[in-house]
Formats: sequence, C-alpha cells, structure tokens
Amino acid sequence: QYGNDEQLNIQVSCFENGHYVEITLLDNGLGIAQEKIKTIFDLFNRNHEDSKGMGVGLFTANAAATRLGGKLDFIETESGTCFRLTLPKYA
Repeated sequence: QYGNDEQLNIQVSCFENGHYVEITLLDNGLGIAQEKIKTIFDLFNRNHEDSKGMGVGLFTANAAATRLGGKLDFIETESGTCFRLTLPKYA
C-alpha cells in the first residue's frame, strides 16, 4: 500500500557480506507505525486497518529466512518501509 497518488516505487539492492548475501528492499509506501514494529512478524498481524492481506506474509518470510539460516530485519527509515533479508551463501 502506498499513500497519496504516488506510484509505488521499490528499490532492491543486493551485496555479499562475508559468508552471507544481503538483499535490501525499500519502498515509498505508508511505512509501519512505531507501535506496530514489535509485532510485524507475528502471524495474522496486519499493519494497516484497511489492509487486504491476511497477515501471513511477513510471518512466512521471516520463518523461511530463519529456516534457511538467515534473518529478516525491519530497517527504520524516514518514509516508506525497508527490510533486509540476510541469507548464508552456499557454494
């Protein structure tokens, strides 16, 4: 979801960090309210009341990252939303 009449813009960056690969996703959407940050990875959590989602996306992504030996982090930004996915490199 994004605010106003702006088009959604998603920036993706990827780089190697030692034995890991880091993928960062940044959008210009509505962002996540400070009081919701602690629960964003909870099952059935919806970050916006008018969300059409079921609240399973971030839970599933976080569980998959963890199962693969990595992690999914929320990165605070001034606007929009940013996540960093860190996964181990396999040869």
